[in-house]
Amino acid sequence: MTARHDSARPSAAGAEAAEKSARGPAHHSILPLRDVEGAHIRHALEASNWNKKQAAQALGISRDTLYRKIAQLGLVPSRQPRRA
Repeated sequence: MTARHDSARPSAAGAEAAEKSARGPAHHSILPLRDVEGAHIRHALEASNWNKKQAAQALGISRDTLYRKIAQLGLVPSRQPRRA
């Protein structure tokens, strides 16, 4: 018996994006990877209250990699982290 993974199928939005991509470049709507990566890492850090171990786990990267990316991207907390 094989497992069925519906999440592996492209969504309607994903299929539409792929179709638009096939039609030609839309440079005005494509963000640089560095910006997207930075925003995603910042989101993970803020969601974990800047707990780097939790953020790294959520991102699926090592803490060393997270520390390196924080330094490369110049990420700093936008406000003081909440204390538990």
